[in-house]
Amino acid sequence: MKETDYKVDVFTGIRPSGGLTIANVIGSVHTIVKLQSEEHIGRPMVFVADLHALTDAEPKDTQKYVIDVVKDYIALGLNPSKNDIFVQSQIVEEIGEFNLYLSRLISIAELMRVPTLKEKIKKGMSENTANALLAMYPIMMSADILLQKSKFVPVGEDQVAHVEMTRVLATKFNKRYGEVLAVPRVLSLGNPARIKSLDGNGKMSKSNPSGAILLDDPIDIFRELPKRESINQG
Repeated sequence: MKETDYKVDVFTGIRPSGGLTIANVIGSVHTIVKLQSEEHIGRPMVFVADLHALTDAEPKDTQKYVIDVVKDYIALGLNPSKNDIFVQSQIVEEIGEFNLYLSRLISIAELMRVPTLKEKIKKGMSENTANALLAMYPIMMSADILLQKSKFVPVGEDQVAHVEMTRVLATKFNKRYGEVLAVPRVLSLGNPARIKSLDGNGKMSKSNPSGAILLDDPIDIFRELPKRESINQG
């Protein structure tokens, strides 16, 4: 694609599915703060992915965290004067319609091979318990990226497959309907640090509160860490 076909240099998202963990700060927050200071790239666009958060959170809880997560990011260095920030549900109609068009270009078998879903199943989730929104997650992510005509999408190694799927869908769409979509590129962040869950069950995540350290946890939580480590090793 020509440079003029891209409208956004860098596009990335924030999931408002709960309080930020230490892993979020080391990974997502630091990445965005670093990108906004890079002189060789243009103004980043950051969106609050409240629709994506519905895969594992109730709507009332998701909306509660939207403002809080933006406040946390700003407190940790996100500069609104250097980034364009919006909430995903502000353009829900556009995302919903485009999601339908993209869904016609991918098979169920292809969706079932997405690494994110395979990882969930490995952790005990089955086809009987995983909701359909989880399987559709990569298509909505593609819709987010392609609607903004993003040039670069910053991701770690574990998320490269999602951007590659976006590239495939954009190419299929263009071949069928004409050259209308800008094909995004991966902005590789390498293999970022993976902060382990305190209970030893995979990486630290908000979806497993007992294994995570939240930014608003009391300082006493750190006194419990040696005990938890002993239990996990024992």
